[in-house]
Amino acid sequence: MLIYSMSVSVDGFIADRAGGFGWTVPNEGQFRFHIAQTRELGGYLCGRGLYETMLAWERDPSMRDNELGAAFADVWCAIPKVVFSRTLDSVQGNARLAEASLAEEAAVALDSIERDASIGGAGLAAAAIELGLVDELRLFRNPVVVGGGTPFLSPVTEDVRLGELDAVTRVAIESARGVIDSDAATAAWERALEAPAWNGTPVWIHTDLLRPNLLVHGGRLAAIIDFGGVGVGDPAADLIAAWSVFGHTGRGMFRGALDVDDGAWNRARGFALHQAATIIPYYAETPRVCRAGQAHRRGSPRGHQRVSSSQWPSGSRA
Repeated sequence: MLIYSMSVSVDGFIADRAGGFGWTVPNEGQFRFHIAQTRELGGYLCGRGLYETMLAWERDPSMRDNELGAAFADVWCAIPKVVFSRTLDSVQGNARLAEASLAEEAAVALDSIERDASIGGAGLAAAAIELGLVDELRLFRNPVVVGGGTPFLSPVTEDVRLGELDAVTRVAIESARGVIDSDAATAAWERALEAPAWNGTPVWIHTDLLRPNLLVHGGRLAAIIDFGGVGVGDPAADLIAAWSVFGHTGRGMFRGALDVDDGAWNRARGFALHQAATIIPYYAETPRVCRAGQAHRRGSPRGHQRVSSSQWPSGSRA
């Protein structure tokens, strides 16, 4: 399995506009957690920037001045790394320069080890995601807003139609059988697919308008956070708030205020169902969050975060 794992700000960035990431420094418990995760890796695909940042762990003795630093340095040095760069002629430490395409190097790395591999560097990871090579995303959310910089995920530039989500949604619904009424969910999904396709000009959409991402002050919406999934496409994707935020009565008022036609409403229900179904397998392994999510979803499908996200308050770029 190829994993893309990074520490991320509330607004979806792994570094600020100046390239700084000092806000990602972990506390002792978090550092131990990241050491344990890194120890499970059998290989690492690095962009040039990440390779140069992490080289200190292999060359600088001061990084071993304490127990945890020494432990991480040992783990990091033991991992074979493949570095992708157009400018470097050579690399140091337990690393080699990539000699083939990203897809070929990823295949070689995974075939040659019995453990998972990781990929790092936003640009390299974006290319891997575009090629369908990344199997799992791991975000370690930090309670800080940086306002811009290097995003964890590249913005979506192509419209994703509801029908393109059919296969993955059906698999997710079936895998959640016993947790949800999969037959009812499948019927609701098929009704959503029957809705007329949206053929308008793509517009900017947030795609993740869930309750935790909407900040309210004095009973009014004050701000929206977490722009990691922003892109362009069908505005119905942003109507998932009808299910993720409102109950039955509020949902009707929400629809009436926006004057949403039947086609957009049914597509929105489909987007909400897709998002809820695909996250259930992850949160089934996270009891505290799962209980809250299941309680909120009872009665109708709701939208929830689509990617794995650590419950730690901060993380590490390790």
